[in-house]
Amino acid sequence: MTQFKLTIPVVLIIFNRPDTTAKVFEVIRQVKPPQLFVIADAPRLDKSGEVERCIAARKIIDRVDWQCEVLTNYSEINLGCRERVYSGLNWVFSLVESAIILEDDCVPHLTFFRFCQELLERYRDNNQVMAISGDNFQFGNNTTEHSYYFSRYPHCWGWATWRRAWKNYDNQMQLWSKLRGSKWLENILQNSRAVKYWSQIFQNNYQGFNSWAYAWLFAGWVLDKLTIIPQINLVSNIGFSPTATHAKDVNSKFANMSVEEMIFPLTHPPSIIRNIPADDFTEKTMFSGSLQIPNVHCKVCGSISHKFDNAKVLNKYNVDYFQCSNCGFVQTENPHWLGEAYRSAIASSDVGLVSRNQIFSLITENLILNFFNADGKFLDYGCGYGLFVRMMRDLGLDFYGYDKYCQNIFYQGWEGDIDREDKYEIITAFEVFEHFINPLAEIEKILQKTRNILFSTQLLPPNNPRPNDWWYYALEEGQHISIFTKKALSVIAQKFKLNLCSDGESLHLLTEKNLSNSEFKSIFRVPRYQPQKRKETLTLLDYKKVIEKKQKNQQQLDLKILIDGVFFQINNTGIARVWKSLLEVWSKDSFGENILVLDRAKTAPKIPGIKYRTVPVYNEAKIDADRQMLQKICDEENADIFISTYYTTPILTPSIFMGYDMIPEILAKNLDKTSWQEKHRS
Repeated sequence: MTQFKLTIPVVLIIFNRPDTTAKVFEVIRQVKPPQLFVIADAPRLDKSGEVERCIAARKIIDRVDWQCEVLTNYSEINLGCRERVYSGLNWVFSLVESAIILEDDCVPHLTFFRFCQELLERYRDNNQVMAISGDNFQFGNNTTEHSYYFSRYPHCWGWATWRRAWKNYDNQMQLWSKLRGSKWLENILQNSRAVKYWSQIFQNNYQGFNSWAYAWLFAGWVLDKLTIIPQINLVSNIGFSPTATHAKDVNSKFANMSVEEMIFPLTHPPSIIRNIPADDFTEKTMFSGSLQIPNVHCKVCGSISHKFDNAKVLNKYNVDYFQCSNCGFVQTENPHWLGEAYRSAIASSDVGLVSRNQIFSLITENLILNFFNADGKFLDYGCGYGLFVRMMRDLGLDFYGYDKYCQNIFYQGWEGDIDREDKYEIITAFEVFEHFINPLAEIEKILQKTRNILFSTQLLPPNNPRPNDWWYYALEEGQHISIFTKKALSVIAQKFKLNLCSDGESLHLLTEKNLSNSEFKSIFRVPRYQPQKRKETLTLLDYKKVIEKKQKNQQQLDLKILIDGVFFQINNTGIARVWKSLLEVWSKDSFGENILVLDRAKTAPKIPGIKYRTVPVYNEAKIDADRQMLQKICDEENADIFISTYYTTPILTPSIFMGYDMIPEILAKNLDKTSWQEKHRS
């Protein structure tokens, strides 16, 4: 925590518990926020001793002993928990854009503050996220490889949010009067017991139950917002007591939970998708006591997916298939067999690979020349051997390829990378979508590089065939684990705010352009798919580029490299062993032919395959003379690069040195000494 500087304001909500307030304050004091907002309700006059306890809680704020702007909002009359938090946070967000919020009984781990601050910045402008919580109530279940996940439950025992999110809070829950008679909750929860539970909660709150937290959750559900939940628990509620406003059960499993240290840097989920198993667990253990959905959830729209069929995959694995009750998307059970299925990246049954690429190349050319910027960059995602990339470059379009599984045969030198910062006019993905384990996450990753995806995947026919009744399930190959319908693609387009064009069978376009389906289908109707104006082929230019690269690589291989073996003279320690290992490795390939080791007074180890030249010993008292000697040798040997194993360098020849330094101030060394000066110059 010593390197972390908190810059986000902290809000502390207090009332009548000076003992717990003091514990929360002591943690805040350690991170020293630049602004501290304090919200306090007035005592209830009919509660004996509450005036004194409220005064004692407020006095704790006087303990601020760091540079901090303290702003207080103390009510003169008792407003109650709901109204006091509502009005207090309205005051806070009238002054600042974001804040970290703690109540007087929520004790955070120190890393909670950095966790909130980093994610407040990361998701500042992302309206899908309404809050960041410090609470994790999974008790070791539903762990992920990332530092946090997304939930529809905005746990608020230590949390953070933005002005843009808090403005959606409606303390009166006015929309409930319109929604309670609809199937809104049924569509969200899809479980009768959970629907009954939350209907009662929202109705009680609507009628005045003293809880702001349920109204905050209601606002999130109405707008389909998500909250960030840490992978570990960062906040402990120490306020469970018979006299507490809400948390009265001192034996609750949620009372006094242990906290853990968040590890940095954070590992971020690749997409903003709700963790359904984690939310199911939360609903069961914290709220209605029921698992929300006993079936599998659709990976496209999140609705219930019922078991559709069971079929034998790879002629050995009995696999369950599930179909979405809403969008019709078909998915398999957890595809544990994929490692075996991808032993060959290209399925042996894909006999249409060449003809398919030929047809798609002409269709894609026609689409680009008629509706997109033909001078842009393009990427073929999941390009296989790269035949399509080569064909598109032959048609004059600047295409690149990306495939993390398959051997690059046809696009060497034109490798794209979905993880780089490159942007593309269009990304093509032919026969790829059916391979996606998590379609939304994969598609979102592609959309970070373009807003236009041309892709092929066979849509499930209207007669809804089972796996054994339709060739496209490709059971013998085991790679097709996601089968789409037109409605599923429409859901995806709507989620990512894109236009969907489709031929209704196998070729589809997700695009930001206002392109009609008839315009999209027109690219098939041009005779032989010939566009009116074709680009000049890149074949000759690419050939010249490959030849130039080969020539350049050869020139690089011909470099003369001098390595000063001075460290072998100075010390035979671990660093010398590192250099000896490097020379041994280089001696075994052609790179060793470029190397000449300068052997200081015959102290260097003699390694077969490495050339040597004996030179005088190194003397740090004669550094200038040594530099002149090294330059003379570099000139005689026509050296292109000089590499030092210590701090020796010639006068002019480009040099690389490996620096090993200590801290001279700690060692009380004289920085004016010649050797330290040479280190500084190097």
